[in-house]
Amino acid sequence: MTLAACGADRVETVAREGALDRLQTNLTEAVGCLTSVAPQVDPALGPDVLPNVLAPCGDVDVLNKDDAFIWSDQVEFGIGDGSIIVSGTIAGERVTLGVVSQGSGVAKVGVTEARVQLVTCWQVTIDSGAGALEDYADITCRESVLKQLFPTDVVPLSDLEIPDTASATGGGT
Repeated sequence: MTLAACGADRVETVAREGALDRLQTNLTEAVGCLTSVAPQVDPALGPDVLPNVLAPCGDVDVLNKDDAFIWSDQVEFGIGDGSIIVSGTIAGERVTLGVVSQGSGVAKVGVTEARVQLVTCWQVTIDSGAGALEDYADITCRESVLKQLFPTDVVPLSDLEIPDTASATGGGT
């Protein structure tokens, strides 16, 4: 009972809150970065150049790779940090990206410790003509990626705040 009074009963809640904050930060950073590189995305160059352009915005090691590669010993994700760009498809002037953003939190009171790993799987389309992001949406997480990250929970994109990219880049109101 003494530990409960000291906050041990809230350890998992505190860890989850920390993971959710980190997830939101990583999503915000990914959107900001993708906004900044959007003008450099040229669909005419094909999918092979996407990793070079997108690399500052997330892990691109598994971009458009199959599940066998993702499960291989060649892939090791940083757990709880950043975003992973898992797919990029080109249709005309638009490039649609599949992204997994993650966040982890740890809390400890006395001998009671909790670790929470959260992910959100989302997509966004880059309109290369406008150099802008559009059409944010939830996507189904790839099982192979989830098995590598082993999250506590998958958080819907709708539970997070998508930053206003116009104001983040100095444009808009």
